[in-house]
Amino acid sequence: MLRVLTVGTYGRLQVNLCAGNTRRSPIASFRVAPTPENPRVENGLVSRWESDSTSSETLLHRRKSPRGSETGFADSHAYITARSHLPADSRQDSELQASQIHGRAYEDDSRPREIAASATPEKEDKPVLQASSDPNVFTEEEVQALIKDSPFLDLSSPLTAYEWFKLVIGFPVFILKLLLAAVGLPFVWLVVRLLTVNTPLNQPLAPWRNNLLRPFVKFWAGVLVRIGFNFYAPRVKGYKNVKKAEACRAIIVFNHVSYTDGIILGSILAPSGLAKASVADIPFFGVFTKALQFLFVARKGTLDAGSAVAARNNTSRIAERAADPRYPLFIVAPEGTTKHGNCLLRFSTGAFVSGAPVLPVLLKYRNKRFNMGWGIVYTMFHLLRLACQFQNYLEVEILEPYMPSAEEKANPRLYAENVRKLMAEKLGATLSPCGIAEQQALKRAGVYVDWTGRRILRRPPKHLKKVAPVGSPLQMTTP
Repeated sequence: MLRVLTVGTYGRLQVNLCAGNTRRSPIASFRVAPTPENPRVENGLVSRWESDSTSSETLLHRRKSPRGSETGFADSHAYITARSHLPADSRQDSELQASQIHGRAYEDDSRPREIAASATPEKEDKPVLQASSDPNVFTEEEVQALIKDSPFLDLSSPLTAYEWFKLVIGFPVFILKLLLAAVGLPFVWLVVRLLTVNTPLNQPLAPWRNNLLRPFVKFWAGVLVRIGFNFYAPRVKGYKNVKKAEACRAIIVFNHVSYTDGIILGSILAPSGLAKASVADIPFFGVFTKALQFLFVARKGTLDAGSAVAARNNTSRIAERAADPRYPLFIVAPEGTTKHGNCLLRFSTGAFVSGAPVLPVLLKYRNKRFNMGWGIVYTMFHLLRLACQFQNYLEVEILEPYMPSAEEKANPRLYAENVRKLMAEKLGATLSPCGIAEQQALKRAGVYVDWTGRRILRRPPKHLKKVAPVGSPLQMTTP
């Protein structure tokens, strides 16, 4: 374990550390802001400092190593910058001890906050995150484990000069598209609203309504995909397999990459899905979920992300809905959330418990300079960058329905994992050990990618909105 830094809040201090596992000697440098009460630095000991601010932020980022390769916390070098502040009228005496690769400062509650980086995990089978009385408190070892190889943090498509050029050129066009949407979307909403008036929830639509609604929704979703999101020529392979899926009433499963997935799949398949009951009452959006005959459930009974026997009522309702030919094909995102990387997260078993066939659908985004994946980013700015791309590239591949074996029907976890491996093979993607629990943990820890896509930042926990924990206890094992 390589301990790099501990951040404190007793003074205005800036610490830069560079430590590596190469033969080069580690470097530790300390810079203190000039004030009348500057601390004395003697033999690696900083004895006192003060500040005029109450804000605090830790900056975690990756840089180029001397060899030219991009490195992170778990690679040969780790670079961390930290800043911390206290009010001007508060003067404290403390000490910062630095040995070769250690730095430490103490908070006002006498608890150290350490940011650790390790080249290799200590034990692969040891849980990194344990149950805690406060789910918003993480040790620095846990934060480092979450950041390491995270599929939710992307530094591969930063805001370069060329991307700025796209924004400058594309922003006026984006405004024009918004104006057109302000005129066109109310018309679409009105037609859908009239065709769904007086239709009860969780009841099949009359055939004449269904025959009018589904082509109408698919057409306008396609317009939004092509004109709004600049997917001018999306390619669809294997559409003939949809007929096979309808014949065996397969459940659609897809790799969840971005917030555009639902609209894209709506333009191709117009499937049904799962939503909490309150969604039906949301202005504008609720009308479209009713038009596609979503299954509305109470939030209290939603599907568990990891257990094959949890939420039995809802899984049985999904099985019944999926098997009913009066409804569109049912669609489920077994990953449960989006990510940035070309990988597949852990699958939940909700779509596999019934033992029904599944129809794997693969979304392949092909942009080179912009990552369509929706990780932990500034969502609105990410959407703006997407809309300002000159052209976005997409291929949708619909595989043949997957018929489970008797063993897979008896073991939903095995069934889900086999489908996951098949989809990963067809996508050329890796299998990530992470899931929605790790994403929520990163959010609670305050870790996110800044708007330029170049740095990983961490907000102080006191500034975070509390996120409902997923699963108990919350654990992650290092791959």
